[in-house]
Amino acid sequence: MIERVCEVVGEQIQRNERTFVFTKNDEISFQVAQAIGYEADVFQKENTYAYHLFADEKCKVLVVSEELGIGINLPNANWIRAHHGSKSVTIGNITDA
Repeated sequence: MIERVCEVVGEQIQRNERTFVFTKNDEISFQVAQAIGYEADVFQKENTYAYHLFADEKCKVLVVSEELGIGINLPNANWIRAHHGSKSVTIGNITDA
């Protein structure tokens, strides 16, 4: 399975695309990141530095375990609240958009 993930991610890296890889736990995250190589970093609760590298486009692949959950960070814009009532995003909100 890790080999297939590396293959797909490798194709994205060649196209100069950045991506997230979600795994089951931190142990698997480290295995995946090691297999991908220097283009990948692991995001952990206690060390968010990898996220900043990804956000600053210094890291192409951010490996994240499901232990952290999945969230979508929206800009702090009043029009979002005016139109939707809050900045909280659900699958329903996304499919409506």
